[in-house]
Amino acid sequence: VNALLAGNALATHDLEGGYMGTALGTDIYTQRPHVDGHYNHIDTINAINTYGSIKKFVEEENIDSGIISACVRNDVPFVLNGSIRDDGP
Repeated sequence: VNALLAGNALATHDLEGGYMGTALGTDIYTQRPHVDGHYNHIDTINAINTYGSIKKFVEEENIDSGIISACVRNDVPFVLNGSIRDDGP
């Protein structure tokens, strides 16, 4: 892979899985919902913001699973874009 072009949701949900073990607040392995888990993607974004970059977040939090982690650890450049529609975050 030479590069990754994706929407911001790919990184959000991928890193939520690596950071919290959830997808949209539901445990990836047991499929049990976490209390207030629907905030997990926002909490993940806020954690990334405290580090200042996705790269630093992945390295400092030792995120070792997912597409974005693989890109960071293998020096694959990635570009994430927001929606071109006004459909939410």
